[in-house]
Amino acid sequence: MQARLQLNFAGADPAAVVEHALAIGMLPETPPATVKVDEKAVKQPGPLAELARSSDELDVSWGMDAAFQRGRTHDRTYIHRTRWELTPEQLLATVAGWPFEACVTRAIDPTWWQGYRSIHGWGFLLKGAGHRLVSKRIVDRGPWRRLRDEANDVTLFQFHDLDADAEAALEQAKPGHALLASVWVGGHYASQLWAFRSGARSYKPTFYEPATKTSVVLVQEREVTPEEMGIASATRVHQVFPEPVEQVRFVYLDEAMARRQLPALWLHGLEVRAMTAAGEQRLDLDYEPPPLPEPPAWVRRLPH
Repeated sequence: MQARLQLNFAGADPAAVVEHALAIGMLPETPPATVKVDEKAVKQPGPLAELARSSDELDVSWGMDAAFQRGRTHDRTYIHRTRWELTPEQLLATVAGWPFEACVTRAIDPTWWQGYRSIHGWGFLLKGAGHRLVSKRIVDRGPWRRLRDEANDVTLFQFHDLDADAEAALEQAKPGHALLASVWVGGHYASQLWAFRSGARSYKPTFYEPATKTSVVLVQEREVTPEEMGIASATRVHQVFPEPVEQVRFVYLDEAMARRQLPALWLHGLEVRAMTAAGEQRLDLDYEPPPLPEPPAWVRRLPH
């Protein structure tokens, strides 16, 4: 099918991405209409791959047809093509060999989902070390279709049937978007590292346990928000604190509240303890999650 293609890469080699995209025609061979390097227009820019490698901010446009953007500060490598032959299988085969860690798509039609807030569109990819960005427990339980390229260690998550109309597509996509929301709202991946660093300034664990490299958060008379869960899990990836963090432990003074929030914290792979009548007790090790859910009906209709 012909559709809009927007790919937002994180952890990518922008010069290599440009070279791959030009080689297959995803970016046009014709000279771009405009080129801005570090917010200044350039009339004779030279090879795009070299500009992507050397520029802090790069904005290249082929008018309404295509665009490429690179932002070093926000770790953003972006490709736009107004019309492109698009299937999940084809996209996976196309980008599997490209150097990146995460890639977020947008909706396949620019008129869709007005006012709906999510950085995700129809699909999401993780490659190699990028898989550390999302807990395997979330990956295994998501209401999405999963495609794999084992040779390149790439996983594509499809959020809706690409043949569905706008309303049906959104209803299919919402559960998967919601499951990942705490991760990206916490600034965990997909060009959101800058947001995480900002949020981390106000996220201060109560204690630090050097022997286990664990940040300890004391939870008193409140619930841990989904955003905080995303930030907590991200600290193990981005290592923005002076001390190395391999785990985050939430210690609740209210055992009942701890048990209510245990399923969500467990999904992120976070440690959960509560103060009980018998003293401090770890809860996540004995937690028995529900069986893996059945794939949604739309996933079952598509090829496996």
